[in-house]
Amino acid sequence: MTYDVDPNNLTLVQHEYNSDQQGEVRFVKATDGLEVHVKFVNNKIVDGDHYRCDVYLLDAAEEFIAAAKVKAGVNARGIGGVEERLIDEKIPLTPDELTRLSKITVDFGQFDGVDDSETWRRVGEAIAKYYFGDAVSPT
Repeated sequence: MTYDVDPNNLTLVQHEYNSDQQGEVRFVKATDGLEVHVKFVNNKIVDGDHYRCDVYLLDAAEEFIAAAKVKAGVNARGIGGVEERLIDEKIPLTPDELTRLSKITVDFGQFDGVDDSETWRRVGEAIAKYYFGDAVSPT
């Protein structure tokens, strides 16, 4: 999902991957660039995932100035609380680039191709087999 942000009105951008997984990004202008603060949240009991937040800085003609690509893996929460990953990046910009900055495009996505729930099912089977032998299966 892609969002456009006005660099003169830097708002918090929130994205919901699904009811258990969210991402957000906020920006802070600095004299030498743009600070990018990203948070990924995973509230799934099993199946950790990998998240991405791509930030593109464009001028008035929508020509590329700079970018940041933030990625992180976030474990499932298990029986504990919500898992979060906070990542801070800085996109260095010259004074001219800061002046030309007219649009910020944010693209959230996931790049996890593996369903970890199958792995955890096998771990459960191995634990049951270790403690109870072949006669017992947790599924």
